[in-house]
Amino acid sequence: MITKKDEERYWKKVDRTTRPDGCWPFTGCPDKDGYGRFWIKGRYRRAHHVALELVGYIIPAEFLRVRHFICDNRPCVRPDHLKIGTPQDDADDKVSKDRQAHGERNGRAKLRQQDVDEVRRLYQAGGISQRALAKLFSVHHTTVRDILSGEIWAAA
Repeated sequence: MITKKDEERYWKKVDRTTRPDGCWPFTGCPDKDGYGRFWIKGRYRRAHHVALELVGYIIPAEFLRVRHFICDNRPCVRPDHLKIGTPQDDADDKVSKDRQAHGERNGRAKLRQQDVDEVRRLYQAGGISQRALAKLFSVHHTTVRDILSGEIWAAA
Protein backbone atom coordinates (compact mmCIF):
# COMPACT_ATOMS: atom_id res chain seq x y z
CA MET A 1 0.00 0.00 0.00
CA ILE A 2 1.40 3.38 -1.03
CA THR A 3 0.88 6.19 1.45
CA LYS A 4 -0.70 9.51 0.49
CA LYS A 5 2.61 11.23 1.28
CA ASP A 6 4.52 8.88 -1.08
CA GLU A 7 1.88 9.41 -3.75
CA GLU A 8 2.20 13.21 -3.51
CA ARG A 9 6.00 12.95 -3.60
CA TYR A 10 5.76 10.67 -6.66
CA TRP A 11 3.47 12.92 -8.72
CA LYS A 12 5.74 15.92 -8.06
CA LYS A 13 8.35 14.06 -10.10
CA VAL A 14 6.07 13.55 -13.11
CA ASP A 15 5.76 16.10 -15.92
CA ARG A 16 2.07 15.87 -16.89
CA THR A 17 2.08 18.89 -19.18
CA THR A 18 0.70 18.31 -22.66
CA ARG A 19 3.30 16.96 -25.08
CA PRO A 20 2.93 16.00 -28.75
CA ASP A 21 3.64 12.35 -27.91
CA GLY A 22 1.32 12.42 -24.90
CA CYS A 23 4.01 11.03 -22.59
CA TRP A 24 4.37 11.89 -18.93
CA PRO A 25 8.11 11.65 -18.27
CA PHE A 26 9.33 10.86 -14.78
CA THR A 27 11.73 13.66 -13.91
CA GLY A 28 13.35 11.94 -10.96
CA CYS A 29 16.50 9.89 -11.03
CA PRO A 30 16.74 7.37 -13.89
CA ASP A 31 18.25 3.90 -13.50
CA LYS A 32 21.08 2.61 -15.69
CA ASP A 33 18.58 1.54 -18.37
CA GLY A 34 16.88 4.94 -18.59
CA TYR A 35 13.72 4.05 -16.65
CA GLY A 36 12.62 6.36 -13.87
CA ARG A 37 13.20 5.04 -10.37
CA PHE A 38 11.44 6.03 -7.19
CA TRP A 39 12.48 5.40 -3.57
CA ILE A 40 9.56 3.90 -1.67
CA LYS A 41 9.31 1.59 1.35
CA GLY A 42 13.08 1.32 1.73
CA ARG A 43 13.99 0.47 -1.86
CA TYR A 44 14.05 1.80 -5.40
CA ARG A 45 11.20 0.76 -7.68
CA ARG A 46 10.74 1.48 -11.35
CA ALA A 47 8.57 4.57 -11.67
CA HIS A 48 6.28 3.11 -14.34
CA HIS A 49 5.42 0.19 -12.02
CA VAL A 50 4.51 2.64 -9.27
CA ALA A 51 2.35 4.61 -11.74
CA LEU A 52 0.18 1.57 -12.43
CA GLU A 53 -0.15 0.79 -8.74
CA LEU A 54 -1.28 4.36 -8.07
CA VAL A 55 -4.17 3.98 -10.53
CA GLY A 56 -5.24 0.64 -9.04
CA TYR A 57 -3.35 -2.06 -10.96
CA ILE A 58 -1.70 -4.97 -9.24
CA ILE A 59 1.17 -6.69 -11.04
CA PRO A 60 0.10 -10.24 -10.23
CA ALA A 61 3.17 -12.41 -10.78
CA GLU A 62 6.96 -12.28 -10.91
CA PHE A 63 7.00 -13.43 -14.54
CA LEU A 64 4.88 -10.48 -15.66
CA ARG A 65 6.30 -7.07 -16.46
CA VAL A 66 5.12 -3.57 -17.20
CA ARG A 67 5.64 -2.62 -20.83
CA HIS A 68 5.58 0.71 -22.69
CA PHE A 69 3.26 -0.59 -25.39
CA ILE A 70 2.27 2.79 -26.86
CA CYS A 71 5.30 5.04 -26.71
CA ASP A 72 8.45 2.96 -26.06
CA ASN A 73 9.64 5.95 -24.02
CA ARG A 74 11.42 4.60 -20.94
CA PRO A 75 10.89 7.67 -18.71
CA CYS A 76 7.14 7.73 -19.51
CA VAL A 77 4.84 6.85 -16.61
CA ARG A 78 1.48 7.71 -18.18
CA PRO A 79 -0.76 4.78 -17.16
CA ASP A 80 -2.57 4.51 -20.49
CA HIS A 81 0.81 4.13 -22.25
CA LEU A 82 1.61 1.10 -20.09
CA LYS A 83 0.45 -2.48 -20.15
CA ILE A 84 1.17 -5.57 -18.07
CA GLY A 85 2.45 -8.52 -20.10
CA THR A 86 4.77 -11.50 -20.26
CA PRO A 87 8.40 -11.44 -21.39
CA GLN A 88 7.16 -13.03 -24.64
CA ASP A 89 4.72 -10.14 -25.15
CA ASP A 90 7.65 -7.78 -24.67
CA ALA A 91 9.81 -9.71 -27.17
CA ASP A 92 6.99 -9.85 -29.75
CA ASP A 93 6.44 -6.10 -29.37
CA LYS A 94 10.16 -5.46 -29.87
CA VAL A 95 10.19 -7.49 -33.09
CA SER A 96 6.96 -5.95 -34.43
CA LYS A 97 8.38 -2.45 -33.90
CA ASP A 98 11.76 -3.39 -35.41
CA ARG A 99 13.65 -2.67 -32.18
CA GLN A 100 15.21 -6.13 -32.17
CA ALA A 101 18.92 -6.05 -33.00
CA HIS A 102 19.41 -8.17 -36.09
CA GLY A 103 21.67 -8.21 -39.11
CA GLU A 104 24.18 -5.39 -39.04
CA ARG A 105 22.48 -3.89 -35.97
CA ASN A 106 23.46 -6.93 -33.92
CA GLY A 107 26.58 -5.87 -32.03
CA ARG A 108 28.09 -9.34 -32.49
CA ALA A 109 27.55 -9.48 -36.28
CA LYS A 110 30.71 -10.26 -38.21
CA LEU A 111 29.14 -9.59 -41.59
CA ARG A 112 27.43 -6.63 -43.23
CA GLN A 113 24.45 -6.95 -45.54
CA GLN A 114 26.69 -6.52 -48.59
CA ASP A 115 28.86 -9.45 -47.38
CA VAL A 116 25.77 -11.63 -46.98
CA ASP A 117 24.58 -10.69 -50.48
CA GLU A 118 28.03 -11.60 -51.82
CA VAL A 119 27.98 -14.98 -50.04
CA ARG A 120 24.64 -15.76 -51.70
CA ARG A 121 25.81 -14.51 -55.12
CA LEU A 122 29.03 -16.53 -55.05
CA TYR A 123 27.30 -19.70 -53.91
CA GLN A 124 24.55 -19.40 -56.54
CA ALA A 125 27.19 -18.86 -59.24
CA GLY A 126 28.62 -22.25 -58.30
CA GLY A 127 32.14 -23.57 -58.05
CA ILE A 128 32.66 -22.69 -54.39
CA SER A 129 31.73 -24.69 -51.32
CA GLN A 130 30.10 -23.42 -48.16
CA ARG A 131 33.31 -24.17 -46.24
CA ALA A 132 35.37 -22.17 -48.72
CA LEU A 133 32.95 -19.24 -48.42
CA ALA A 134 33.18 -19.47 -44.65
CA LYS A 135 36.96 -19.27 -44.83
CA LEU A 136 36.80 -16.37 -47.31
CA PHE A 137 34.51 -14.35 -45.02
CA SER A 138 36.12 -15.49 -41.73
CA VAL A 139 32.97 -17.09 -40.30
CA HIS A 140 32.02 -20.62 -39.29
CA HIS A 141 30.67 -22.86 -42.05
CA THR A 142 27.37 -23.20 -40.18
CA THR A 143 26.96 -19.43 -40.50
CA VAL A 144 27.20 -19.73 -44.28
CA ARG A 145 24.78 -22.67 -44.23
CA ASP A 146 22.30 -20.68 -42.15
CA ILE A 147 22.61 -17.64 -44.43
CA LEU A 148 21.95 -19.75 -47.52
CA SER A 149 18.96 -21.50 -45.94
CA GLY A 150 17.47 -18.20 -44.78
CA GLU A 151 17.72 -19.24 -41.11
CA ILE A 152 19.68 -16.06 -40.43
CA TRP A 153 20.06 -12.88 -42.47
CA ALA A 154 16.72 -13.21 -44.21
CA ALA A 155 16.92 -12.11 -47.84
CA ALA A 156 16.18 -8.43 -48.20
